[in-house]
Amino acid sequence: MEKIIPGIYLYCNRWCEMCPFTVRCEAFGADKSFHNGEHDEKMKQFWQDLESGIAENEERIVALAAEKGISLSEFDEPTQKKDFD
Repeated sequence: MEKIIPGIYLYCNRWCEMCPFTVRCEAFGADKSFHNGEHDEKMKQFWQDLESGIAENEERIVALAAEKGISLSEFDEPTQKKDFD
């Protein structure tokens, strides 16, 4: 077993599933929601909420642009990288 890093949780952003130090983190070890599947359900809901929020905002932006007479079609294609040499 790897040694716990004292206080590493003080630099925590609570994205434990992305952190390479979970096995050495006292806070992760103490958080029962990670070990009983509760966290997975919360994260699933988070990503679903984020996805629907992005879709709603996209609809609002398109509607607002149309209302203002702005065409967003020019942004459909990726722009080419310009050389600044």
